[in-house]
Amino acid sequence: MRTLAPLLFLVGGCATEEEAEPTVELLDARGQLIRLSMDLRGIHPTEVELWAFENAPEPEIMYDSYAEAWIEDPRFLDRIKEIFNERYLLRTGDVYFDTSDMPGLSGIDDRRMADIIANEAFSLLEYVILNDLP
Repeated sequence: MRTLAPLLFLVGGCATEEEAEPTVELLDARGQLIRLSMDLRGIHPTEVELWAFENAPEPEIMYDSYAEAWIEDPRFLDRIKEIFNERYLLRTGDVYFDTSDMPGLSGIDDRRMADIIANEAFSLLEYVILNDLP
């Protein structure tokens, strides 16, 4: 089985000439603003925001102002935590320990301790973002 792995990798990685060059589809103004809002806040922009953006004389400036405002939105932190959790799988819900035999932790529920440990990295991430640290 081990000798088939490189062969399967090579066969699976081959592309025909038609597949070699991916096509890029540019978004219209409405699609750009929806994508920005979903990336930064996790929600669709309002119709008022969309209308203002689509009818702006200089959409690039309006785009930048929306980006700056939405980074200050409280939902931005939740979105960043969601993205990090999807990447690093910190909030799996799994418990890998038993606190009943640990001195000083015997009264704490295992599930509660798992949540505390999982959220520790997000607390650090939140601190870095709120304090504008690198």
